[in-house]
Amino acid sequence: MARRTADPSGAPTERPSWPDRFLIALRDVGTVTAAARRVGVSRSAVYNEMRDNPDFREDVERVKDECVELVEQVLFKSALTPDPANSKDRQFYLRAMRPDKYAGIGQHQLEQVKQQARRKALQEIQDQIALLTPEARKALQEAMRAAAARELPTPTPEGG
Repeated sequence: MARRTADPSGAPTERPSWPDRFLIALRDVGTVTAAARRVGVSRSAVYNEMRDNPDFREDVERVKDECVELVEQVLFKSALTPDPANSKDRQFYLRAMRPDKYAGIGQHQLEQVKQQARRKALQEIQDQIALLTPEARKALQEAMRAAAARELPTPTPEGG
């Protein structure tokens, strides 16, 4: 798909055809529209070429798959960071990768699931505390009160 042209010295050179340049641009920009614009052709020219040339269509689909995989890698890394700002990345990744399990979970449902998990964990802790001897239970309660007192902020006077 290369076209023969001449360099400044007049020697023939091979210049990639627009479909070849398009595939390179598609790798760089990730969308058909932006890649077509970069190589100076219309979207319809790209889709016509895909319709008429099965090899080109396969190449475009392969490059698009590679682009999606790159985004998945970035999204995966972002989703693994503990930053609360990335919680939407985590939700999106789970919905995309496990739609059977996570597709219908919105923020409200997610909060309900978290609340249920907290209740279950609290019940498990209470069940374990119930197994303690009275002396151990009293020592645990005192330790928890002391820890809570250390974590409470010290009150400050108004305006000061």
